[in-house]
Amino acid sequence: MCHYKVNFKNYSETTSCVAKDCASLEMKCVNNNFSSCNTNVGLWMIIYGILISILNLSHTATYRLFDVAVVDLTTEHNNDFGRQRVWSILGSFCGPPLAGYILHQFAFNGNQKNYSLAFVCSIIFTILSVASIWPVDAPSNKPAKKMWKKSLQFVRKLEVFLFIVLLLVAGSSFGFQAVYVSWYLQEIGASDLVIGVSRGINGLYGLPFLYSSKWWISRVGERKIFVLALLGHAIFCFSFSLMLEPWFSVVIEATSILNYHLFWVAVMQYVTKIAPDGLQATLKVMAGSLHFNIGRLISTMVGGYIMSIFGGRMAFTVKVAVLPGKEVKDLMLLFLE
Repeated sequence: MCHYKVNFKNYSETTSCVAKDCASLEMKCVNNNFSSCNTNVGLWMIIYGILISILNLSHTATYRLFDVAVVDLTTEHNNDFGRQRVWSILGSFCGPPLAGYILHQFAFNGNQKNYSLAFVCSIIFTILSVASIWPVDAPSNKPAKKMWKKSLQFVRKLEVFLFIVLLLVAGSSFGFQAVYVSWYLQEIGASDLVIGVSRGINGLYGLPFLYSSKWWISRVGERKIFVLALLGHAIFCFSFSLMLEPWFSVVIEATSILNYHLFWVAVMQYVTKIAPDGLQATLKVMAGSLHFNIGRLISTMVGGYIMSIFGGRMAFTVKVAVLPGKEVKDLMLLFLE
């Protein structure tokens, strides 16, 4: 149910527009679609929040445990973690454009957009994924004795502390992009198809670099990859702060080669090198949580406030200003060999 009060002028009976010719008109309209007419908005917001929390919890646990299992399997079979990620990136490359195409072609019910078909496709792909990985026998990780004591001693090292700062800074930028880029593209007039292609094309950019990631990291080094990743985040945010045409986002997404694909392979390899026995799995999960969860939480709160007050362009500009100051600390990683 909606209620509007407007000023109405009958042009057929008047020849000039003056105040006395305008009369007040109250207009009432009723939406027959029950799903859009919920009166108890607060209750539905709480239900929505609970469902999103459960989704994020399961999503986070799945991703972090996958990282641990895949790194362990690649180490056990003397394989390359970057090449294994090629397959997951192929899936992520196909998903967003497919969702954008479905929404663009089939997701309209009258004047309203219906997302049900996209969610059904997501459920089907999830079931297929479960069926494919069910037979895999992943190695088990035995926890270290006095794990908390060893963890605290490990975190106190300057090298590890700077690594944690790096993960938080890079994670805040990554989370900001993951949450607000699509909204910003909609704000400047991008279609669902453009948004889907833009969010999926970064997988295509990363495929050749993931396949050859072992060579890149051995030549450049993990720590220099970290610094280049921060530079990639800065270029991404700066480009978005100036962008006027939504299609340019397809080109800007090439920065994901540094700030996501090579970066995360380097992070997993770096953790494998510096983590003591018994803490390997714990520190891999911690690295993922710092980057993809805590960093994202920080950027969501700060970025959401800036976008709501000043708009998306200013939010990306502020993000560019924050990155270089934090980057100085992370440059110290280069001198801790």
